[in-house]
Amino acid sequence: MAVREELADIECWRSEKINPEGVVQRGQDLLVWFRWNCNPHPYVFPVPLEDLAVPWTGESVRSARKWSADLGGLLEEELLTGYVASASRALVGGRIELREPRWP
Repeated sequence: MAVREELADIECWRSEKINPEGVVQRGQDLLVWFRWNCNPHPYVFPVPLEDLAVPWTGESVRSARKWSADLGGLLEEELLTGYVASASRALVGGRIELREPRWP
């Protein structure tokens, strides 16, 4: 719930044509769903839930709200600096799952 609220509160996403659509858990991953520009497929940014840590520092998580805010910041940075273009992708059930970039 905290992640949904945090993602809905990121104002700059709309101006960048990033439209968050939801968050669901799949096994040990949290799937953050969003639309990118006019692409007809929804995108998914998988976030591992095992061994949770603050994305920026690697420190232990102190609260769901704080972790959600940090996750929102990480997603914003990744999406606004080319992650959609650089990540490897897999079409899974009609959605594009972004994975770690494969650098040449």
